[in-house]
Amino acid sequence: METMSEAAREAKREYHRQWQRANRDKVRKYISKYRQGMSEEAREVQREYHRKWQKENPDKARAYQNAYWERKALEKLTGKTKEGNR
Repeated sequence: METMSEAAREAKREYHRQWQRANRDKVRKYISKYRQGMSEEAREVQREYHRKWQKENPDKARAYQNAYWERKALEKLTGKTKEGNR
């Protein structure tokens, strides 16, 4: 099992704090728009699929998350982002 470095964990915490402060209205607007465009049944099917996939592939899910936060920690330390990514 692969674990995140302390730098990656700190980058994750800092990213979430900043993002939540900066995007409160954006999140509310997105959620209301998302809920209007998709029926409750469709949302539940989507959630169930993701839960099932994560349950069947815990190592992959954990590895994807760890790799993401390691990249974010590296970006924070170096101040550089990879071109072409969101």
